[in-house]
Amino acid sequence: MSERHERNIFSRYRALTWIGGLVCFVLVPVLLLNALVDNTLRLRSEKEQQMVFSEMDNRLNFLSQNVDIPFFLHKILKRQVDRAEAHAQPLQSLEQSIKELKKKYPGLFRFIVWDARGKTVDALTDEKSYRYIVSNLYGFFGEIAEHCRNEYPGFPELLPIVDKRINIFRAYLGRFLVPSHLRYPFQKGEHGRMILSEAPQRFPLFWFDARSDFTIFCAANPTEKHRHIGIQSAVDQINSDSDDIKTTFIDLRKLPVGERRSHFDQMILLELGKFENASLPHRQLKDHLVAFKLLDPYLRGCCSISRNRLQHGYPGQIKARLFARLGIIASLIIFVFYCYSLRLPQLNFSLITRIALLFIYVNGLPLLILGTIGHEYLQQLEGSLLHTTHRDHERLLEEIDAGYRKFQEVLAARTRNALASYSVDVRDRQPDINDVPFFQSIVKQLQAEEAYIYGRDGEVLLGYRRARKAQSQSIMKLFSAHMLRYMNRNPEGDSGPARGFGGASYLEMSKESLSRDGMSLFRSMLHVADHIEMLSFGTEKRMCFFSFFGDKSRRSFHSLLMLSWLHNQVQEAYAKHQAAELAAARNKDIRLVCMSQHSGNLVGSHKLADASIRPILQRGFNLQSARENALYYKGRRYIVTALAGRQLDNMSLAAIIPGDEIEVAVRNAQTQLMWLGLISLTIVSGVVLALSRQFIAPVRQLAEAVEQIGRRNFGFRNNIESADEFGDLGRVFNSTMAGMHELEIGKIVQATLLPEALYRSGRVEIFARSISMTKLGGDYFDYCKPAAGLTGVFMGDVAGHGIPAALIMAMAKAIVTIDQESLSDPSQLLTSLHDVLFKLKSDGFKRMMTCQYLVIDDQTGACRFANAGHCYPIIVSQSGSTSAFEEIVGSPVGISKRARYSNYDLAIKPGDTIILYSDGMLEARNSQNLEYGPERLLELTRQAWHQDIQQYYSNLYQANLAWSDKIEDDITIVLIRFSTEAPECR
Repeated sequence: MSERHERNIFSRYRALTWIGGLVCFVLVPVLLLNALVDNTLRLRSEKEQQMVFSEMDNRLNFLSQNVDIPFFLHKILKRQVDRAEAHAQPLQSLEQSIKELKKKYPGLFRFIVWDARGKTVDALTDEKSYRYIVSNLYGFFGEIAEHCRNEYPGFPELLPIVDKRINIFRAYLGRFLVPSHLRYPFQKGEHGRMILSEAPQRFPLFWFDARSDFTIFCAANPTEKHRHIGIQSAVDQINSDSDDIKTTFIDLRKLPVGERRSHFDQMILLELGKFENASLPHRQLKDHLVAFKLLDPYLRGCCSISRNRLQHGYPGQIKARLFARLGIIASLIIFVFYCYSLRLPQLNFSLITRIALLFIYVNGLPLLILGTIGHEYLQQLEGSLLHTTHRDHERLLEEIDAGYRKFQEVLAARTRNALASYSVDVRDRQPDINDVPFFQSIVKQLQAEEAYIYGRDGEVLLGYRRARKAQSQSIMKLFSAHMLRYMNRNPEGDSGPARGFGGASYLEMSKESLSRDGMSLFRSMLHVADHIEMLSFGTEKRMCFFSFFGDKSRRSFHSLLMLSWLHNQVQEAYAKHQAAELAAARNKDIRLVCMSQHSGNLVGSHKLADASIRPILQRGFNLQSARENALYYKGRRYIVTALAGRQLDNMSLAAIIPGDEIEVAVRNAQTQLMWLGLISLTIVSGVVLALSRQFIAPVRQLAEAVEQIGRRNFGFRNNIESADEFGDLGRVFNSTMAGMHELEIGKIVQATLLPEALYRSGRVEIFARSISMTKLGGDYFDYCKPAAGLTGVFMGDVAGHGIPAALIMAMAKAIVTIDQESLSDPSQLLTSLHDVLFKLKSDGFKRMMTCQYLVIDDQTGACRFANAGHCYPIIVSQSGSTSAFEEIVGSPVGISKRARYSNYDLAIKPGDTIILYSDGMLEARNSQNLEYGPERLLELTRQAWHQDIQQYYSNLYQANLAWSDKIEDDITIVLIRFSTEAPECR
């Protein structure tokens, strides 16, 4: 019953063990691996999509630039002119370019080309009339081109030749010509374009350029058929790269109505409708990524790519394929392992293998968790570092922008210092023509645009401008005269003429204009005197510095100085200064680049190409801020933060830093994680190694001891000296080995107590064998010769096993050997044995024994039998035709005081076999826990019968052994056959 209970418990725990093993060793690792793969693929997919959308935005921005016809035509004309200038024969190259343009765009262009001497090249000139104007345009265009290149962005409206001849050329170039627009062909980036000058029925656009070997003029008349030439050219150029992103444009005025469309076209139009409603440019569809951009009121740019073309377009499918491959590999491994296990009688893992598998698990699981968390941490770290970098750069740009006001104060202080000595020199005199060299040096030193000194009547005492013609001074004359009058007014508020005021009629000022309210303008000028402030001069803004010359102590001023700077140039100078300071800082890799909104000029030290940085700076203008995490130039990554200036309202500022620092930080974090993993692996490996040594070394010694037992070397002793359970087990094992050594000796002694297996006497043939479940079993059999012609057979089973059972067996042997008088009487022999065992019981040695004894006549087969509680003997007839129990009872010896045993005669016929056996035969159980039992034993005695008595024994034993799940008791079988005739002596 206890064994059955143990098996039920084992079955329950075995199921739980399998469930726990599947959860711990399969489910948890698979879930962690799934999380790692899913997170990795998701992040990579998002990053790839960001890069694709960024590339799409760049392409759509390129379309947006080229949708503007003046810009597109300017770009292709400038490209052809640059190519011609670099050619060995410029005019020949230019002729080829003009032919190509006219062939590609018929009716669009008209050209005039001059050579280096100013003579028109008739073969390249379409204008055959207006000879006077054409000949004069050469010098007109040449001077403007030289000015715009040398004084970028240029102010052609201030050139004398423009002021003098603009009205003449308007008759040919167009009556809408604005002089300041003459700089457009020489502007950089998106600022360059053709010049609009005429009504649409004539050539409304023109463009010109002057190079060392030629000067070119081009007029363009784009018609309806030329509406999309710019954007179509851009689309063709982009799609010519044959990459996976397809770029196109959609004209809302030409959408087909009622036509059958492909599934892709329907999808694009559907997403376009969503874009029109929600203005979300990036669309993530099931099978495509799509981006839109508003190009003009009727045109929409569109970029699309199939997810199949992306490396991580379908993360779910990639993960499914990966796990399918892992499943196939795992299945193959399991199949190979299963096939290998079929060749083994019993699959068993050694302790070392189990520890190795445990080592892989306890290391792999934390490393898998670390990898899952670490990968996401690295992605978040990079994002955090990028965000921090952009935020720091934005603060830096804001500080630079806010410092512009301080720069104005510094410039004002430099101006005051430069004029300090001169102000003292002219305290008692008016400036004159002799002071012109000084003012020239001041203008150059301060990089000012102009300097003027006005007298009391507003007359210009001194004037100097740099690189541009003088403008009308009427307003400044009037302003300076009244300003000086206000400064020289009577302190008591007398409304009469101010001290030293002239009598020019245009300077007369009414009392009303000199009233308290009318003086507010002049009072405000007192706050800006000797400071720099921004003032508007028509459409132009300037930074102005005013200073009064004269005797301040007597409030007698004779002249007013005005220094002015172009606002745009001051901002560019400040930006250049800040860029130089950042570049000089050795501990910083930040570079400052600024772009002027007015001219498109780039200021600052940078390595990036203009084409790379300009779009980002332009986004800074449009969006107030722009961030670029990965701008690659010549294989190197840069991080760009752009910001629209506030104080620097004409500038877009960008901070550029190499991405190496962030990449190094991410790599360092990755290295740290790898080191943490390696340290964890090392620590766990050390712990596992130490534990394995602590466990395996004693186990190996115990295994060696078991092996020595198998070799019957019971003198072996292990040397486990630890104080833990292994030490206790080692000591117990040594003690057991010592006992087993004694048992081995006892086994040898016991083996000598048993007779030979085969015995013959007359017509009696005996074969017996005892199989013990321990070294010292409790079963005993023996043969003896009570008298001539008689054979005695003793069979006994001592309760228990081991040494006590062996001792009882030895006593039984002694009685059989010594008590010769009782050998012929079975009951008497059992009584003698009972008396001895009962005496031992009274002395405290409590052992009982079941036994039986028979005496058979070697010639006649007459047999007397006595039984002391042992199993009923079986008599099997010749050839195994019948078998039956001889139910002879009796109490075991050594139990009751008055035991009585009787003799019974057994009817033995020639050929019969008497079978004596121990209860191990009957009590054998199979895997279903069924007992063998007497009925099966009777059936077996008939089926297993054999002429050869030894084979008969073998058949009986093997059949019983095959039935048994395991041997649980000693098995002894004694076969006594009374032959039909005396067997031959062997």
